Amino acid sequence: MSEDVPDDPGQSEGTWDEGLAHHRTELSWGRSGLALLVVAALLVRRVLTLPPFASAVVCLAVALGVLLWLVGMRTSRQLVGMDDPHGLEGGHAFALITTGTLVLGLAALFLGAFYPV
Repeated sequence: MSEDVPDDPGQSEGTWDEGLAHHRTELSWGRSGLALLVVAALLVRRVLTLPPFASAVVCLAVALGVLLWLVGMRTSRQLVGMDDPHGLEGGHAFALITTGTLVLGLAALFLGAFYPV
């Protein structure tokens, strides 16, 4: 480990250079977003073979999950230049993304449990 990088950034006496941490985080969220789109597309594709009620429930869940996820991502991207990105708004963005992911997971669980392939 280099002498310039402290073991614990919170314990450093000087300034802490985050380097490419923000860039890596953005790339990670991009990969997560791509995975979300793939899951949503697979769920919607599967909906075509379901009865009307189940189809409506799954489509609503997918739309809600994707919407929550996108709003959470938009909120988190607005926090990039803030002094305290981990404050109340950061927690709000995290909650939106988590809820969106949970809704999509529940839609997939509903499909798997009640309408197996």
